[in-house]
Amino acid sequence: MIFMNTGRAHLSCNQYSFYHMNHTNTGERYVHVHPNNSYILSYIRHSDSGARNEMQSAITVLFACLLGLALTEDVGYHVWNHPIPEKSVGNPGQTFSVAKGKTFGDVMDLAAERNPVGYGFNFTQYDFGRLITSIGNVSHDPGNDLYWMLYELNAEPNVKNPPDQRNLTEYGVDGMIIEKNAIFLFWLTDTGHASRK
Repeated sequence: MIFMNTGRAHLSCNQYSFYHMNHTNTGERYVHVHPNNSYILSYIRHSDSGARNEMQSAITVLFACLLGLALTEDVGYHVWNHPIPEKSVGNPGQTFSVAKGKTFGDVMDLAAERNPVGYGFNFTQYDFGRLITSIGNVSHDPGNDLYWMLYELNAEPNVKNPPDQRNLTEYGVDGMIIEKNAIFLFWLTDTGHASRK
């Protein structure tokens, strides 16, 4: 996220609409990127000597913002901490923009920083990466065949229509490379429900 507010300019990269506006005694300058990023409109009224430089600076920052958006991926992360989805509590989904090439393990680290109570986790380290043993202070329960299983979904998780083994990820958290608009669910569930076929 890039955000600048200097009193003479306001640019925000966490939206698809950007603007640069300056009101002075001598005029107004305005830049706008259309929400579909298809064109840039710019206006200069009663321009003074600094208008052209201000406009060029604004457009430079706007293109930097758009380039930053192009180099990131959006990912959703959800947690169900009970085998019965309706009984899962305390973990509203989170959405992140991460750099291309990042793994889901990187997303988990960000989520734990943002919400350590709901998304803090413990793990056992193996050669292939981290095996998650608890999320939000809810631990796996091998004695009852309950483990944290990672699913990749095509839509937001729905407790009325839980995922099945077809949605299980092929890799662990440190092997799952994030792709655009990915949605992940970590679910504490039994291996019978989650086993791949």
